[in-house]
Amino acid sequence: MSMSKEDVEAVARLAYLRLSEDEIRELQEDLEVILDYIGRLDEMEIDDLPPLFNPVVSADNVWREDEIRGANITGAFLRGVPEVVDGHPRVPRVVAQSEEGEE
Repeated sequence: MSMSKEDVEAVARLAYLRLSEDEIRELQEDLEVILDYIGRLDEMEIDDLPPLFNPVVSADNVWREDEIRGANITGAFLRGVPEVVDGHPRVPRVVAQSEEGEE
């Protein structure tokens, strides 16, 4: 299956990518190889193949039952913070003030 340059540019636009002409050409070739492979897979006759064994579906649940437990980690977290104000960690200002005093 062939990919036109316009197709590649449309995909790049949807992915918010800026590509050079060389990158477009390279991606066009790569996408053609991928689509050819998918086309070959689509041509395969699989109607007579038995389903594969799926160990996840056929295995018994070996995990523990879910338990709802309270998780109060605030205290442990705040113990590692250098400065706490009203129950919240104090952090340095990251927004500079303008000359007029506005942020």
